[in-house]
Amino acid sequence: MANVTYLLGAGASANCLPTYINFFDRFERFKNLFQDTNPHFKDLNEIQKRDAQNILEVSNRILEESQFHNTPDTIAKKYFHNNSDSSLLTDLKEALIIFFLHQQILKQKHDENSKETPESRQSIDKRYDAFIASLLEPKRGNLKLYNNFKILTWNYDLQFEIAYSRYRKQNIPYCQTLIQSYPTIVSDGVNKFDIDKFGIVHLNGIAYGRGNIATGSLDLVGDFFSDGSYVLKYLTDVYHSIRTVGIPGEIGGSKLLSFAWEKQNDDGSITDNDIIKKAIDIAKQTEILVIIGYSFPIFNTPIDKMLLKEMAQIKKVYIQSPSGQDIRNSLLYEIFNVSSLKNEDIKDLGYWNQFRIPSEWNMTY
Repeated sequence: MANVTYLLGAGASANCLPTYINFFDRFERFKNLFQDTNPHFKDLNEIQKRDAQNILEVSNRILEESQFHNTPDTIAKKYFHNNSDSSLLTDLKEALIIFFLHQQILKQKHDENSKETPESRQSIDKRYDAFIASLLEPKRGNLKLYNNFKILTWNYDLQFEIAYSRYRKQNIPYCQTLIQSYPTIVSDGVNKFDIDKFGIVHLNGIAYGRGNIATGSLDLVGDFFSDGSYVLKYLTDVYHSIRTVGIPGEIGGSKLLSFAWEKQNDDGSITDNDIIKKAIDIAKQTEILVIIGYSFPIFNTPIDKMLLKEMAQIKKVYIQSPSGQDIRNSLLYEIFNVSSLKNEDIKDLGYWNQFRIPSEWNMTY
């Protein structure tokens, strides 16, 4: 069977999570949770209140920066290149973990102050549910995904993992190990990755954290309709855990989320690290590439170039992105110039309401 690789960008989670168009609008509403005017603020203990105030302070700083930057990624890039801002980069990562966790733990609800309609936001992007249903081997009682499918994603959300957990009825860390989602939340499986099985590599790491004993829960994704007291306690606990030692045997959140461009040496070469190694292994096997919601931003170019260069076996590309024609030109001529591809090998599908399952997936090249 042909080896199929999906390359995902923010548009692949846009039915649930913000893109650059509405990111800061959603982030503004998120940061208001941590104001002492929130009626649930009084329910926090002193440590939680202090963490809430820290989150609020960092969030306000990010929103101030948003006057000059389109996305949090570009804010991070600014901090990265200015050595004096290294602590600000860490603060930004920790805030992003809490924000993306929050955006995924709430079920759909209507906010009268939001520009979004109730239908425009899903608690989990339902395209992942249909995607997983298509990738499951057709065996009763079996939840195994086809071995010849892999995912490379620039997203630090866990939409695929959350959707899969609904099938398994198990928590996110456990499901991560089953589907080889990397990097892992728990430290056991850091170096375990079987290239001959289904797997996901998050090129920017993942935004995830787990609360401590104070909330009595480790996995709250999708459990709430409102920003109540319990959610606020959970978020502040997660924030506290990723800034300290964390739960024994667990990787702290700040180690999970790291932008791919942080992995470049001064000469532009890519550092030797597990995430890139696993991505290269997937690229080398790729015969069919499906690009969903990704626009190849310039600061990802060194790694994108490296991965596409490693795709020596590539035969076909499907594009599901509003900028499909630009991507086609980049692949064929301008930036990447993939020599093994011809114009007819790249198909711009022009729709993104569902993820494409290539008809060639069960063929042998």
